[in-house]
Amino acid sequence: MKNTFKLFVMITFIAVIGFSFAACDNGSSGGSTPDITSSTFTIFSTQLMDSEVPDVIGKSASLGNLVFSDKSKDAALTTCNTKFPLMKQTGVSGADVTDFLNSTGLPSDDVNQILTKIQSNGYVLLCFGSASDVNDTFAAFKE
Repeated sequence: MKNTFKLFVMITFIAVIGFSFAACDNGSSGGSTPDITSSTFTIFSTQLMDSEVPDVIGKSASLGNLVFSDKSKDAALTTCNTKFPLMKQTGVSGADVTDFLNSTGLPSDDVNQILTKIQSNGYVLLCFGSASDVNDTFAAFKE
């Protein structure tokens, strides 16, 4: 009986410790940030009114406050070159792209998802809300 009670106390103690680790999770996914630092990009950025977003982004898929384009790379690049020639920067390092995305205040999981799309597709075209009636647009195309 004494041994059974000791076993019960030990199991309870282990359960409490396990629960405390789970409860104290800091909320991060623990995933690593995709590394795009060895690439260079052409970047487009501007602000659009909500009514202009569909013309630039096309059909899209939302991720929280982000909207990803479904346009092909060529179609997205043509749209950006036509609409935002003055907002264009070439030769931007992957490190600068990463730093910019981290400076937007987006959650790190969202930044990691954008970087993953850039890394896997070679480009990303998206909007994210910056105010009630204006969206920031950001496009990065691997050179």
